[in-house]
Amino acid sequence: MGYCMTQTDSRFFIESSKQDEAFEAVKKLMEKDEDSQFSWVNTKTVLKAQNFRDALAEWRYYVEFDEKYDIVDIQFSGDKLGDEHLMFDAIAPYVKDGSYIQMCGEEGDVWRWTFNNGECKEIEANFTFE
Repeated sequence: MGYCMTQTDSRFFIESSKQDEAFEAVKKLMEKDEDSQFSWVNTKTVLKAQNFRDALAEWRYYVEFDEKYDIVDIQFSGDKLGDEHLMFDAIAPYVKDGSYIQMCGEEGDVWRWTFNNGECKEIEANFTFE
């Protein structure tokens, strides 16, 4: 089963010089217990990944690069919520402040994972009508 979600917006940036460190942080998360289970993610595939892009792809996120090989966008390719918060917490120190990924859940909930000061926080949207 699982909770369905779709990505509706993002502004996401990681400098090329910080991607190796972000990759190591993701691998360190997975190395804690090679047999641990992360929703929708094969731990061994991440540990065998050749680069950060491939590790993110196993987490169901695809990134876009600019000419400097900086990551300038991210897109969710899955359909269900997993353990994103664990991966985003691991890479947060390497993500540019002000970055975010906005999602919409199957029940109409809207939230963002926001990145600031080396931390990732989940912030729910509040809609009001006057």
